[in-house]
Amino acid sequence: MISIPAEIKGTTIQSRLDFIERRFGEEARGRAIREMEAAAGNITTGLILPMSWYPLRYDDALCSFIAKEWGLSGESAFEELGRHSANEHQKFFSSLLNHSRTIPDILSLVPKIHESYSRNLGEMIFESTGDTGAILRIDGHGEIYRSICASNVSYIQETCRLITGRRIDAREPACVARGDTHCEYAFRWGP
Repeated sequence: MISIPAEIKGTTIQSRLDFIERRFGEEARGRAIREMEAAAGNITTGLILPMSWYPLRYDDALCSFIAKEWGLSGESAFEELGRHSANEHQKFFSSLLNHSRTIPDILSLVPKIHESYSRNLGEMIFESTGDTGAILRIDGHGEIYRSICASNVSYIQETCRLITGRRIDAREPACVARGDTHCEYAFRWGP
C-alpha cells in the first residue's frame, strides 16, 4: 500500500508539528510523524481532524518526541508545549472569550469548551475556591496521558494570562495518569 501524507486539520497536532519543524528541522518533522504512526497505527495517510476526532496517542507521541529532541524532562517539555499552543491559539481564544475579562470568568467557561470535544474525555467541573482561586476537576476520563494533562494545565494558565494580563499560578494536585481517581487543576492568582 502506498502511503500518502495526511492533510492535518487538528490545530493542536498541526501546532506541534510546526513547532518541531521550526525548532528541529524538516527531517525531525518526518521522524515525528513516523513515531506518531507507530504509536497510534498508520492512520496518518488520510485526514487528521480536530482533537475531537483523533486518538490522544497522537498528541502524546508528539509531546514525547519533542521532549526527547529538546532534551527536557517530560513534565517541563509538556508544560512548555502547553504555553506554546496557548500563544499559537491566542487570537482564536481571545475572540471566543472576549467578553470574559477576569480569570474566574475564563476558567468557568473552560468546562463548556472541554464538553465540546466529542470523545471520552470525562466531565469537567469548575469550582471557585474564593476570590483568588479555582479548581477544574475532571472525572471519567477514557484516555489520558501525562503529556495531555501537563500541557492542558499550562495551556489554560497561559490563556488566562494572555487574555487578562495577570499572573496566575497552576498546579495539578491529582491526575488519573499518575494513579489518582480524577484529574484536578488548581489555579491561584492575586487580588
